[in-house]
Amino acid sequence: MNMRKYCIGFIFCLTFLLNAGAQQSDSLQIIRQADSLLRSLRPLLEGQKLDQAQVALQRAEDIIQQSFGSEHPSFATCLAYRGKIAQRKEAYSEAVRWYKEAMVLQEKHFGRNSPQFVISLSTLSTIYLAMGDYFQAEPLIVETLSIREKLVGKKHPDYGRTLGTYGSYFFQKGNFGKAEELYQQALDILGPTLGKAHPEYGFVLSNLTSIHMENGNYEKAEAVMQSVWEINQRVYGGKHPFSLKAMNNLATLYQQTNNISKARELYEKLVASFSDDSEKLSEDYTRALGNLANVYMMQGELAKAESLVMEAKETNEKLFGQRHREYAWAIDNLGVFFTSKKAFSKAEQLLQEALSIQETELEADHPDIILSHFHLGLLYMQMGDTKKAAYHYVQSEKLYRSRAVKITGYASNAELEKFMVKFREQSGYYMSFMQDHVESGIQAEIYNNILFHKGFLLNVGFQIRNKAAQDTASALILSRITQVQQQLSYQYTLPIGVRMTDKIAAWEEEEKILQKALAKRLIGYEATLKQVTWQDVQAALKPGEVAIEFIHYPYHKANDSKTDSICYAAVVIRKDSPAPVFRFLFEENSLLQVLKGASGNNYRKINQCYTQPELLYPLIWKPLESDLKGVTKVYGSPSGWLHRVNMGAIATANQKTVSDKFQWVNLGSTRTLALEKPARNVPKTAKLVGGVQYSLHNAEPAPTLDAAASDSLSRSDRWHFLPSTLQEVLTVKKVLETKNYQISLDTGFQATEELIKAISANKQDKSPGILHFATHGFFFPNAVSTGHDEKLVFKQAHHPFLRSGLILAGAQHIWDTGIPPANREDGVLTSQEISLLNLSQTQLVVLSACETGLGDISDYEGVFGLQRAFKIAGAQYIIMSLWKVNDQSTAAFMGQFYHFWIEKGLEPPRAFQEAQLALRTKYPNDPYHWAGFILVE
Repeated sequence: MNMRKYCIGFIFCLTFLLNAGAQQSDSLQIIRQADSLLRSLRPLLEGQKLDQAQVALQRAEDIIQQSFGSEHPSFATCLAYRGKIAQRKEAYSEAVRWYKEAMVLQEKHFGRNSPQFVISLSTLSTIYLAMGDYFQAEPLIVETLSIREKLVGKKHPDYGRTLGTYGSYFFQKGNFGKAEELYQQALDILGPTLGKAHPEYGFVLSNLTSIHMENGNYEKAEAVMQSVWEINQRVYGGKHPFSLKAMNNLATLYQQTNNISKARELYEKLVASFSDDSEKLSEDYTRALGNLANVYMMQGELAKAESLVMEAKETNEKLFGQRHREYAWAIDNLGVFFTSKKAFSKAEQLLQEALSIQETELEADHPDIILSHFHLGLLYMQMGDTKKAAYHYVQSEKLYRSRAVKITGYASNAELEKFMVKFREQSGYYMSFMQDHVESGIQAEIYNNILFHKGFLLNVGFQIRNKAAQDTASALILSRITQVQQQLSYQYTLPIGVRMTDKIAAWEEEEKILQKALAKRLIGYEATLKQVTWQDVQAALKPGEVAIEFIHYPYHKANDSKTDSICYAAVVIRKDSPAPVFRFLFEENSLLQVLKGASGNNYRKINQCYTQPELLYPLIWKPLESDLKGVTKVYGSPSGWLHRVNMGAIATANQKTVSDKFQWVNLGSTRTLALEKPARNVPKTAKLVGGVQYSLHNAEPAPTLDAAASDSLSRSDRWHFLPSTLQEVLTVKKVLETKNYQISLDTGFQATEELIKAISANKQDKSPGILHFATHGFFFPNAVSTGHDEKLVFKQAHHPFLRSGLILAGAQHIWDTGIPPANREDGVLTSQEISLLNLSQTQLVVLSACETGLGDISDYEGVFGLQRAFKIAGAQYIIMSLWKVNDQSTAAFMGQFYHFWIEKGLEPPRAFQEAQLALRTKYPNDPYHWAGFILVE
């Protein structure tokens, strides 16, 4: 739910200056009396004692008018106060009239660049903002900024207040990037001048936090909202409008973070605080009514919700008329209510009216418009009008994609990630609709949506890096970001008790600020986020080739109820098809039952999974048979748990596999088929790591791993020396030497983390063409608290990049003690550290270790672990493992791969397939030995 707030513009009492020596004592007495009455107005207004203020103002006005007339400059002050009282009563049209009259006199007597005039100008702009009249508001705000810069400069709180007002203008319009920039500038002024405990500082901070909430970033929001509420209560009292707004914002935060009980408690308290009819004729009251009604609807209490949504609609209409964003919000709520009551005709009328208002008043991709399209999609889905439901779902997704591209221009990486998570929650409805209504004809839009979402964050990162490299100043910012990330990465690997907590907080904040600054500096780079379409992918296909996007999503019924089912589907493009084809595949539980136990070194279960045709094939490939007739190559992008499956190794029948039918090419997204591949000047160099000594002292025992770790660690079962890894890299070295590769061989105690990190320190910016690791690897699937034993920080970390990595020379020490050595790296190369490498010239990374393909599975971003880390670093191809591979058969497989790639000259995907076939010939009934590795491009 959107929270709208406007910044505060105070009217300060005027000093009445009369010509020296020209006034008699009785005139001075009259002026003092009137001035005293006017000075009494400010505390009355701040205390929301509007009736008393009205009486005092009338007395002052009568005195001035009778003594000096209505053209006197002092009378302008009275008119301005009339406007202020009307503003506080939310009688905005009346307020506009009074302020306009006041400004005529102020300009006449003091000039347009005077303090008196600019105060009225500023307040009038906030009134237009509250009215939703953006056309009138913006030029007044801009002029206010110009005048205040001349009068008081850019460091004065008055200038800061106006920046805050301008921020609210952009926030309400839906331009969150510009709003955030202006709010931050306002805070930078108000903080030093008024103090961070001042209500006005808190008000702007609350507005800024609202932007973060709109973008799905709720971190630290509760503390901010709670603090602002408490400050306003202390300064103004609990019933003051500022306090009520802050209370509503806090309740909205709870609602958006699914803390419904707390949200309901605050909303009910908020509604109850409006005791009489005059108080209820306010935006704060009607907003509280609508929000409370939403909570009641979420909890199924429709009878309680009905009277609230009706009253909110009627009150908004009285306050703003029928073309205001708040009225649109109210009738959209009412439409949702009637949808839940199955009063579809009423719901349709209201939701369409709301959308019409919003499209007139707000930016095209404003969140309210996106939500209105979504609500209409839900309505028409329940009405059975498939065509209209499809239209509104498609519009909602298109506008969301537009908004996602915009946010890349001002958000940090973490903020962008949270934004994507928030809006992807709606995708389940979209996919569920497609599943139930294949006839709707939106398969093409489904494919376009998948192309946009899959790997979006990864794509954004690449674009920023490429763009920054073209500008010296941007490159320096990017370099500093990398330095900060390296410092943070080191701190994260330390035991919690010895970390530099203050430094970490400062570096995290600096990282966020630098990332946002870089995004803003590269404004316009979002245009390079090419919106690839399914037609672009189809055009890139050759005859006999097919592109498949696999997807998974929570299933929603037509009545808007979420189920416990996670569904999987495929969207297929053939070279000769007029449009993509949507195929439902299976529910996730069916796949999990098959995969249960087929991990780690469970030799029997893995073999069973990949040798029995009735297990995986009917789930994944059989529903696609009609789409794959005559196909020789399939480009596919897995989703969800399919990342844990070797898609080409699945048994079909008669001891055949999918790879016997066609070549399977594993992609992060089929979008890459349509994109021009960046030029890689791949050097004929290779860094080979194997035969690693994990303990600096051979006498040190290998670690004993607990049960949880043993399921997810190492090329073998223990941290002992792996003899086949030495033979493996020596074999690879021999093959590469036949093609004149320059080779760096890191073995034994020399296979250090320092040598890997030195790749990024190369001033010539040339990473090796091949980077081959034959060693232990690790992945902990979940962050696990170890109580007082804080040694295994890699196990406790919340980010999957710290729970996955590769083991290099000397790593035994930190794994046993939890304390890094004093004069060298710890030997544990985490995914976090890998992601900071520069592998832009690296064609292939080989992770010849156990379970290096595992990681936390994201809805659209793939696997967060070693795979993603090397992709971020810039590697083109990655070979990795799905389970605990055998030491000897792994060495044999790698030898075959390099034979077909280097000696036979096959492309990596084909060489990989031939290597698997060779191992399959050697182990015909043991997929455990040959199907454990996958190649991802």
